[in-house]
Amino acid sequence: MKTIADISGNNAAHQLTTNADIYATAVYLGATGGPARVGDANVGATRGASIEASRIFTFPPKPFAQGSYKLSAIFVYVPAGTTLSITYDND
Repeated sequence: MKTIADISGNNAAHQLTTNADIYATAVYLGATGGPARVGDANVGATRGASIEASRIFTFPPKPFAQGSYKLSAIFVYVPAGTTLSITYDND
């Protein structure tokens, strides 16, 4: 397991990382303080998959042979008062 620094909410969309070389076989997102959203670069307050407060949103694990998730292509919308935690695997 590896981590990326938490994202503190400011009513804006954030890229998980700007490092285009990080790929993951599984991604886990957790929101505290309120819900957040995850999606592509167009994610927003009313767009994207919901990450409920105090729950873990999991991208389905998949082996590298089936492809992997490019973390720089994943965006999250984090409202004020919410903190998003990010963990991923790339083994």
